[in-house]
Order: sequence, then C-alpha cells, then structure tokens
Amino acid sequence: ARTIAAVENRLLVGLMDENAFVVIDPRTNTVEWNRRVEVADSEPDARIATIAPATGGGPGHSAWIVRTDGKTFIVSLPSGIGAIHSFGFAPRGAVDTGNELVTVGGSYIGIRPHSEEPGTAFQYDRQSQEFRRA
Repeated sequence: ARTIAAVENRLLVGLMDENAFVVIDPRTNTVEWNRRVEVADSEPDARIATIAPATGGGPGHSAWIVRTDGKTFIVSLPSGIGAIHSFGFAPRGAVDTGNELVTVGGSYIGIRPHSEEPGTAFQYDRQSQEFRRA
C-alpha cells in the first residue's frame, strides 16, 4: 500500500504497484471495491500519492484521491469516482480543511475549493521567502 485513509467506516487503500485503490470494510474484513483512477492523458508513471478524507464537501464527497501527476479525484462511497481537477505540480500530501482541499509537494501549495471554482497553486520563492501564485 502507498497510502491509507479511514472514510465513513471504511478504509481506502491506495496501491503501490497499480494506479488503483481498494475500499475495505474492516467489520467484515472484505474488499468492497477495487477501482482504478485513470484518465486518457495520464502520465505513464502516475500513481496515487495520497488519499484525504473529505470533511466539508457534503453529499457525494467522501474522499479525495491525489495522484503523483497532480490529477485529483473526488470519490463518493459507494457510488464511485467523480470530478477530476489537476494541479500544475506533483502533490505528495493533502488535507481537507472543510472548505477546500490543500495539497503540498516540492515547493508548491495547491488550494482547491469545494465549489466549482478552479483551484490555485502557489510556489515558494526562496529569494523573497514568499509564496507566489504559480
């Protein structure tokens, strides 16, 4: 496994060797889903970087799956994989603040609101020691 998150009494596990995740019911110790998160223009080596429980997305937003190519998916249990958003960098970690998804990777921070508004990426500038819109 590459990453794991507890979501709605289930475990979501991002697999290391595949661009896939599984949903496990820990009460019955069974795999309920085995899904791939691919898009037509994906990078050949893109993998799941992290899974973050969605705390403020409302119905249809159970978790965020963030891939190493910056593509981010909303997952709804049990219905499936939803909208795709892409950050312009390779996220390595993410957290849902209740109003937005915040991702980090390298010298970047990405913010994706729960609304339909586009996300914003900021890059750290070492010389000025400030984050600037990327």
